[in-house]
Amino acid sequence: MAQYSTRITVLADNIATPPLLSEHGFAVLIERDQERILFDTGQGLALFENAEQLGIPLDNLTAIALSHGHYDHTGNLAQLLGLNPHCRLYLHPDCTVERYVLHDNQPVKMIGMPNSAKQAIAKHDPALIHLTSQACKLTAEISLTGTIPKFHLLENTSGPFYLDQAGLHIDQLLDDQSLWLTTKHGICVITGCCHTGLINTLAFIQQQEPNAPLTHLIGGLHLANATSERLDASVQYLHQQPWQHLYLSHCTGARATDAIGQHPSLINKVTSTYVGRVINV
Repeated sequence: MAQYSTRITVLADNIATPPLLSEHGFAVLIERDQERILFDTGQGLALFENAEQLGIPLDNLTAIALSHGHYDHTGNLAQLLGLNPHCRLYLHPDCTVERYVLHDNQPVKMIGMPNSAKQAIAKHDPALIHLTSQACKLTAEISLTGTIPKFHLLENTSGPFYLDQAGLHIDQLLDDQSLWLTTKHGICVITGCCHTGLINTLAFIQQQEPNAPLTHLIGGLHLANATSERLDASVQYLHQQPWQHLYLSHCTGARATDAIGQHPSLINKVTSTYVGRVINV
């Protein structure tokens, strides 16, 4: 397998040590060869401050890729596109739809992409915008899943997500996608929230890369409220892969992180993830 070297820096996440800032959001910078790809852009509260503290410029990105259209993954996008008018933008066609979450006894909350981001996308050079309904390559070694087929009966979007305020139209989050990289070890998977489900996501990537092992996993898995049956199935699926490191963050949830980290075959592979963490693969 070809020898590649990729540097991945966490710029927005739920955990940070001052002076770095935490937020309920996710963003990582992927640097390989001449490419500087930002995967997700955080909620909008911490990305630029953290990048400045870490001495990382955000005005020379070659691409921005969005895992899905929730506010905590698409904040800052307007400012980033303004700073990077020549960068490629990858997003699913459904990324800009209106979205809401309806919890019992709580007000309806809008959770879609900020209007400023939608306006910035509309102004960005159309030739640089890539709509990712299907799996596609950002570079020869970096790919996006596009819409991930759902086959595992236990997996769902992990929340009361709707396309309308009345809760009449369920949001299937067809725009949920993950990114994977070919590395010298095997396949490194980076998830945003993994709303399509961990098993669905990993199985789809394995179909695209049947001859490469899954060795690294970075990002959120949205398992905080998973049923015990679903969580057990997820842990067992992870157990079957030859992981080297699991960097779990954002929306994974402490219960799920503990369950994964306590499995005998995974106990030494789960690593804490936080703003400023650098992962070399």
